[in-house]
Amino acid sequence: MSLNLPRCLRVTMLALFTMASFLIYLPTPTYADNANPPKIISVDQITTGPYAVGDLVSFRVNYTGGNPGIKLISIRVGGSNNTCIIQSANLFTSPAMASIYSITGLKWEKGKSIESSFSNNKVVSGFVVPCIDSQRLPGSVSITDETDLSNEIGGFMEKRISSLDFEVLPTDWITPIGEIKPTKIDDSASIKGIPKTPKVGSKYELPRITKGGVPIYWKVNGNCVIEYKTFLGDIGGTLKFKKSGRCELLPTAMPTDKFKEPKYSANVKMQEFREDNILTIVGVFTSRK
Repeated sequence: MSLNLPRCLRVTMLALFTMASFLIYLPTPTYADNANPPKIISVDQITTGPYAVGDLVSFRVNYTGGNPGIKLISIRVGGSNNTCIIQSANLFTSPAMASIYSITGLKWEKGKSIESSFSNNKVVSGFVVPCIDSQRLPGSVSITDETDLSNEIGGFMEKRISSLDFEVLPTDWITPIGEIKPTKIDDSASIKGIPKTPKVGSKYELPRITKGGVPIYWKVNGNCVIEYKTFLGDIGGTLKFKKSGRCELLPTAMPTDKFKEPKYSANVKMQEFREDNILTIVGVFTSRK
């Protein structure tokens, strides 16, 4: 037998029932595990110097806690005289950006960086470049979990982290203030290993440095991508032709006081365009099935 309830009461009961059902199926939020926050145990430099410009430098950060997972690790490297470690080769596209090399830092970010094979450590990497000035802030490492609990070691108030120090072979690529800049010398790089009409799906390693040792940033447009085994923004990389059609390859070498812009040897013409004193170099490949 059905209940003969007033219409307004039936509508109210239906609304309450619908709201209760919705609340039951709401996704479970992520709560901070305050009993097990992230804690940095140690930091290891897992590559070995002395390093040259362009070399990869990697640090392994070992930690405990941090449930349900780590989302960000940041490293400010102590540095070496007139040398920095950075992750953003796209800074080469603007010579003025050289002034911030020493403060950019390194980071591991969930979903954007290479995962290590263990759950209680992460590898954070960068590459060596010469810096304009040698002043450094103390090295530090911070770690943040998905609930924003964090831990930091090093910095001004804590013991120095010796594993963040690194030794670099000296260069004369940056002229000190007050000295006359030298006449630049020629430089070159080769990508002759890439055919003019590569096959779809084929891959080719791009050089990390020029013949003179200068780091190169590569950018692409069109039906191709650059893949990295290290981190987005690294120098070099692997050029992959995804589908048939046009692929533009644009290299940018790091500006120095010693070397001219490199000349590129390739199976296609490397065209040069200059606008507002900024040089753009592009080579066009056409991939086929």
